Amino acid sequence: MGMQHMKAIAAHTKVLNSVSRCIRGGKACHCYKPHTDCEFGLWLYSKLIPASLSASAHVQEVVQEIEVTHLKFHNVIKKIEQSTKDGNAEETKKLETDLMGLSNKLIQHILSIDSELSTMEL
Repeated sequence: MGMQHMKAIAAHTKVLNSVSRCIRGGKACHCYKPHTDCEFGLWLYSKLIPASLSASAHVQEVVQEIEVTHLKFHNVIKKIEQSTKDGNAEETKKLETDLMGLSNKLIQHILSIDSELSTMEL
């Protein structure tokens, strides 16, 4: 796996861990950033998406799924911020489960095209 892929996954994991820490600590979460402004999003929009335009149709399809999943991930973080602010522990727990599922999906998508990504200029 290329170094940029690892950095992107590490940045994504860092955000996920921050949200989980807030939830476990019973604190209001303030981790939301627009999906284009986080470290993963910066890599996605400045490197991966442009490089994928000259890749196979399969890679383009997976990159599109990465983009959609990443946006959903951020939308759930925004909902978690609201539910923690409202003190709604039940909703927060459900949203955290959703967030973990999206995180797993995002990483699986990246890993599914790793061999193709390692040959692209990112």
